[in-house]
Amino acid sequence: MNQIRNVIFDLGVVLINLDPAECIRRFRHLGIEDIEQRFVDAQHSGIFHAFEKGEISVPEFFESIRTLADRPLTDDQIRNAWLGMLKEIPSYKLDLLLNLRNHYNVFLLSNTNELHWDFCSQNVFNYKGYQADDFFRKIWLSNEIHLLKPSEEIFRFILKDANLNPDETLFLDDLQANCQTARKLGIRTYTPVAEEDWSFIFENNRLNSIRLDHESKHH
Repeated sequence: MNQIRNVIFDLGVVLINLDPAECIRRFRHLGIEDIEQRFVDAQHSGIFHAFEKGEISVPEFFESIRTLADRPLTDDQIRNAWLGMLKEIPSYKLDLLLNLRNHYNVFLLSNTNELHWDFCSQNVFNYKGYQADDFFRKIWLSNEIHLLKPSEEIFRFILKDANLNPDETLFLDDLQANCQTARKLGIRTYTPVAEEDWSFIFENNRLNSIRLDHESKHH
């Protein structure tokens, strides 16, 4: 087995802490009572799926939410509800990312949308004078490349785009479906849970391969 040279991080849960319950609460306050089911449906279809894949613009997203709520909601009201999902990236993870760049090619691969990414790039990655591009060699966002995990297509795309050898690549994602697809293509994986400190797998700047290709011990 080849030495790991490349590390690809998911954004939500792996790096940034999320609060779906707060997002749901805010949307319900705006009059969308079935928001939970719409989040479930977002994995396959609907407004949120289209927004994550970059198939609709921010203004179209706002208008779609207004139609769902059947109320004259403002853009700011909708943006505030949608951003209720996002919390913070713990500083130790940001420091670790900066350190890992000295030892690995570090990448970001995220199913995300324009509004969430704008918030992250302007706020959570604005750290010690660094910006998002300083943490990663390359950033792949679903809304920009119009592909979503867990499709094989998105993993084939990034392997080709960055000329990565799968056997030299580690992928961290909180969803088993995403990791399963990556493993089919020969990529090593680790599946952390919410707010887990997974930094132990990089102890002494050497990957603890014993725990790779397994779910977190907390699952």
